[in-house]
Amino acid sequence: MNDGSKAPGVGKPSRRTLIIAGAGVVAAGAGALGVVRGGFGAVDNAGLKPVSYSFEDSNLCLVTAAVEEGPFYVEEALLRSDIREDRAGAVTTLKLKIVDANGCVPLPGAAVDVWHCDAAGNYSAAGNDRTDAGHLKPATTARFLRGRQIADGDGFVTFTTIYPGWYPGRAPHIHLKVLVGAREAATTQLFFAKALSNEVYATVPYAARDLPETTNDNDGVLRASNGASGAWPKVSRAGDRLTGTLTIGVARAG
Repeated sequence: MNDGSKAPGVGKPSRRTLIIAGAGVVAAGAGALGVVRGGFGAVDNAGLKPVSYSFEDSNLCLVTAAVEEGPFYVEEALLRSDIREDRAGAVTTLKLKIVDANGCVPLPGAAVDVWHCDAAGNYSAAGNDRTDAGHLKPATTARFLRGRQIADGDGFVTFTTIYPGWYPGRAPHIHLKVLVGAREAATTQLFFAKALSNEVYATVPYAARDLPETTNDNDGVLRASNGASGAWPKVSRAGDRLTGTLTIGVARAG
């Protein structure tokens, strides 16, 4: 039994056979490495021009776009790297470098929270009650697909998760928050190329549902953040595993 809570508007999924051409995606054979650039000049995003810098490719940094926190943030984060628990899906590693955007100086000790829905569109712990700060009061003890990591001496954190599912009204995304000391230094959401999402959603368990009703083309949150510059990981594939790398640029305090 699924003990998570569905995001608003998620109904019973329909079943269909998905055959995706994966335009713009470099598909990899078993054991080979293909590269999917999530958002670099993404022509499928209806004129959006998302910008990202992965530490693999560039020493440049920018302040990662602020994107709304959303309704499902829980303050009681578990300190862990593998946040999957029992959730099935395309195994995805997120390797993030947290830096001061002014000079790309690493921020060791920064706390990084991530959270997102599962393949069926469910968030763990979801409920209706809020804290004084407006954050979610957990309605259950479930904490799948949530976790916190502390940046190491070079500013890196690594999470093992699954590729996020979707729910009506939103394009696929992963929520992220960076805390430097007591300061909420960044709140954003990570986005992915539409072609990549379509390819992932052709696989089990995602293929039990239709493709997302809302994509990057018409996601209101994404458009409100002007394309969310700096919030599009570079995604590579090794077999059936995905790895997303991204530099998260934090604005200097004060």
